[in-house]
Amino acid sequence: MKKIKSPIQEVLEQFFLLEEILSIKNLSKGNINDSYIVSLKDETYLLQRINTDVFPNPIQIFQNTEAIIKYIQTNFLEKIFSKIKYTKDGNLYYLSSKQEYWRMMVWIENSVSYTSPKNKSQAIEAGKALADFHNSLVNFPVHSLFETFPNFHNTKYRFEQFQNAIEHDSANRVIDVKNEINFLVKKHQLSGIIQSLIIQNLIPIRVTHNDPKMDNILLDQDTEKEICLIDLDTIMPGTILFDFGDMIRTCAVMASENETDLSKVEIDLNLFKGCVEGYASIANQFITNIEKAHLFLGALTIVYEQALRFLTDYLNGDQYYKIAYAEHNLERAKNQIKLVKSLENNQSQLEDIIHKCFNL
Repeated sequence: MKKIKSPIQEVLEQFFLLEEILSIKNLSKGNINDSYIVSLKDETYLLQRINTDVFPNPIQIFQNTEAIIKYIQTNFLEKIFSKIKYTKDGNLYYLSSKQEYWRMMVWIENSVSYTSPKNKSQAIEAGKALADFHNSLVNFPVHSLFETFPNFHNTKYRFEQFQNAIEHDSANRVIDVKNEINFLVKKHQLSGIIQSLIIQNLIPIRVTHNDPKMDNILLDQDTEKEICLIDLDTIMPGTILFDFGDMIRTCAVMASENETDLSKVEIDLNLFKGCVEGYASIANQFITNIEKAHLFLGALTIVYEQALRFLTDYLNGDQYYKIAYAEHNLERAKNQIKLVKSLENNQSQLEDIIHKCFNL
């Protein structure tokens, strides 16, 4: 490939000879970073520009990612996992002339990801992928990781941010979202329960992915069996309750978080059962009884938290998430509020599924 538009050319030259590149494709998936698929004759790569407004400590992200990948590849030699493509100078990343941080990962061939599962079998594999990730890192020295995003899943802190956004109303939007605000304020007790258990050291701190949504779970394109989790930017110390909950949030619902027809936003009992069965089939090797007992609360809390985050961003003028239209974050918040209601309406059946899969 002879002609590549800047600034991509500057970046790619740090990793390859330009004549080696066959094609570059802009990958639109993802709410935060800019991503590109770079194809060479014998290999394909994922190139990403890190959004430093969202991730202010990108070097720590790169170091966490490298530590996790090296550990898994050293201790689980048979496991397929993402690999880092270092620069020609052997660096983890490239800092461009525009002071932008870029990194490259090897693309896992014959893999596929979905925004939502198509059937229970895919939900089972999603559960296995998350549990496999957790299980692989049970003995990793968790406190050696940087906390690259402090309070990332601190729901109490997220509620305080929400209150601050309401108070300042910088985008003059509060008056139009009173119903959504009132619902989230009414449910504020959800914000502190799991955080309290963490503070009391009742829940173990583990290596957590912190964004195990369906489109971050790779399946084999032919067999549809789980391969691994991708998008490791938010790996940090945390609780698996929130990882489990985030998986449920996107893998036990047919509709995506961008769905505006709220009649479609319902917890799917069949998909939920698949997620829990898949997760339990591996997680029973390491999960504690108190973690088992709070799995449903983890799911309910993380959906509530995501509603808080979407509405907070909307009230702040859409500073965090990429949006496709003016009310995108508001519609996302409504979507997650509907999912909170659906979880609560089906709580008895959902907890029964968890109890059976985890022998409670």
